[in-house]
Amino acid sequence: MALADSRLWDIATTLEVLAMTSEAKDGDWEQIQPLLTGLEQRSGQARFWYALPDGSYYTTVDNLTTANLASRPYFPDVLAGNTSIGSVVVSHSTGRTTGIVAVPIFDTTGNVSGVLGSSVYLDSLSLDLSRSLPLPETMSFFALERDGLTALHSRSEQIGRLAIEQGTPSEVEAVRAILAQDEGQVTFSSEGVQQTVTFRTSPVTGWKYAIGLEG
Repeated sequence: MALADSRLWDIATTLEVLAMTSEAKDGDWEQIQPLLTGLEQRSGQARFWYALPDGSYYTTVDNLTTANLASRPYFPDVLAGNTSIGSVVVSHSTGRTTGIVAVPIFDTTGNVSGVLGSSVYLDSLSLDLSRSLPLPETMSFFALERDGLTALHSRSEQIGRLAIEQGTPSEVEAVRAILAQDEGQVTFSSEGVQQTVTFRTSPVTGWKYAIGLEG
């Protein structure tokens, strides 16, 4: 949890600083693009973007896209002046499951004039976590978004899976128990194997981070 949270928090902090620059406040994509491109080149695991209040947005690769972010669940909260970390969505531009970091840009009158954001590739982040924290074959890790969507998983094919609806009755019951508590332990059966999962809630994303042990 600490490794993932620090990665997302660092991106949020960097974007908040960038949002205070004259380039961001001017809202000129030609000035903003080089700054975001630099961040993306150093990160390598995310797509960076700039959005207008109407939801239209630019990415470092596509420039002005044909998609719109207005319907994304995090977007109204950022327009209200809040930083958002951890909303899980399928990216319009890449089709990959991503964790969103988004910060508001305030104009000289204190109104939100735009949004700077990063779509963090959750499969890449999970792989990094697996390398940094190698686990024996009998153990696994995962993280669930508030709505039961799998944000991170040591088995990358599980990322983006709606765990609260998909799985055996025992698995679904365990997921609901995890989402209902801040921390704790649950036991369930999956594919004939009993698993004990210990979990706690991230103060940064609200995700439920868990370590599972088979047997």
